[in-house]
Amino acid sequence: MNIEAFYKFVKAREQVRLNRAAGLPRESWTDDPILSTYKFCNIDREHDAGTVFNREHIRPLYDSPDYITIARLARTINRPDTLKAMLDDGIIGSAKLCPKDLRDWTAEYKAQGGKVWKPAYKSGRPAVAGTTFLVWLPVFIQTTQDMTPELMQTIELGDNVEILSAFERLPDVGSFLANQIIMDIAHTPLMSHTDYKDNFTSIGPGSKRGLEKVYGSSENYMDKFAELRAGLPEEVSSLSYIMSKTVCVSLTSTLDELIHLLHTTSTRAV
Repeated sequence: MNIEAFYKFVKAREQVRLNRAAGLPRESWTDDPILSTYKFCNIDREHDAGTVFNREHIRPLYDSPDYITIARLARTINRPDTLKAMLDDGIIGSAKLCPKDLRDWTAEYKAQGGKVWKPAYKSGRPAVAGTTFLVWLPVFIQTTQDMTPELMQTIELGDNVEILSAFERLPDVGSFLANQIIMDIAHTPLMSHTDYKDNFTSIGPGSKRGLEKVYGSSENYMDKFAELRAGLPEEVSSLSYIMSKTVCVSLTSTLDELIHLLHTTSTRAV
């Protein structure tokens, strides 16, 4: 794939989101047969429904002594309706979470027909097969609370690799979910001293497949990402900046102007 094809896709996929947000009928979102047939993630994860909810309702709780646990709970449940009910009933908020109260509330919510959680692809699940969510819930809440001092100390040191490694040590949390939790924290003042949200990531299944198509391997993926970005001007060296500029320019400019903005050529491999 070359840089021109990549940014054409970025522009076309973002236009689908904008058309949908504008209330256009589905058949008017795009005339691209691929985009109209298959599902693709948003260009910017901040536009995902779960992230939008977290940004508006969960991240503002960053000054809670239990924010890390709340952030994990939000990403594990992955249902804005359930999280909204928890917030409305005061089960989660600025105070410390009580594992027993959380379990009892969840059991009642489920008994009344509420859907408790919707685990995303590769999200955390109980390691022991057959463990119900109600049994697992207070356990992972308590273990996250117990590890919070260690996690906060690692965050304060500001080493991105060590931060990811620390969150991966949470029981039943793999690399994918660890990165989701950290990204939410990284958008709060708790991680304002780091560049995690702009210049670091944990490779997900889609990125892994993409790098394997380009390089034949996804090993040392941060080095490969660095290679993809090499040659870009310093002011657009962060991935988030590149994506934000791509989205903004796509609304008003031609592809040639976009390519010119990024100081690259259509022949450079991505």
